[in-house]
Amino acid sequence: MRRHLLRGTALLTAVVALAFLLFFQFTVHDPVLAPILPFYQDPFDAVTTFGVIAAGLLSLLSVVRARRTTYTYRQSVLLARTQVAVAGAVFVTLGSDGVAMLRYLPRWMGRPGDLELVGLVSGLFGLALLLWLAVRLAVRDLSLGVRSWRKAAAVSAAGATALALFPESLTRSVAGTVAAVATGMLALFAPLSTLPGAFLPFDEARRPETDGSPDPRRRGRRRWAAAALVGVATGIALLVGEWSGEGLPAPGLRVLIASLFVGAATVGLLAAYWFLRGPLGLDPRLGSERGS
Repeated sequence: MRRHLLRGTALLTAVVALAFLLFFQFTVHDPVLAPILPFYQDPFDAVTTFGVIAAGLLSLLSVVRARRTTYTYRQSVLLARTQVAVAGAVFVTLGSDGVAMLRYLPRWMGRPGDLELVGLVSGLFGLALLLWLAVRLAVRDLSLGVRSWRKAAAVSAAGATALALFPESLTRSVAGTVAAVATGMLALFAPLSTLPGAFLPFDEARRPETDGSPDPRRRGRRRWAAAALVGVATGIALLVGEWSGEGLPAPGLRVLIASLFVGAATVGLLAAYWFLRGPLGLDPRLGSERGS
């Protein structure tokens, strides 16, 4: 029964990730909403961009993990955590969007499209909440540890504070933009890494420390390399999309802009892997509570 439920929630993660992507694409390109978006600038834009990427990749991981015919206790919890992380990526991103909406109230409130924006944000939140509750229902018969939300709340509050206080003037320079993107990465991945373990803590009496890999160091290095390659590919895809929509920049800026796109995406994916490798059991050298 649990296996069928977890497979169903794996499909729901794909639906949520797709809805998240469509939300991002629609709000950015809609002629009414685009001019009033308060989170279409860094560091808020970085949170949204990496949140969409993370949700998509985690939904793929969830589908792959759900293909098993049988699940051990550890595998069941890690699959459920992966699915929760998809909803968490949406929650953290919408939290960032909420901070931007409060910080820049005059930019959107009372203008054409403001109610549509609130409706879209609320709808996406409701869909992510549905996934969150569906995962909990799917593993309701699993023995879990004692939940504690203190770390998650503290890290989330710190991330929201960093976003709220980040000086907008810094983004007028390249160095400042890099700092804004880095702030957005941390404000997304640090809180996100605390949510799976807080919601689905392992029962310490049943949790093995590793996945039993014969050569965990080699597998760990390969996964770091895979994360870097995915980051490079993601950066190239984002760059192609940007230049296809906005046109090519001046020849003297192309190398710089390409380096920023590919570099930021690679660093972002490596940061995501570093933060999530413990809570989601991605690194065979770590116990599944590391970093959670």
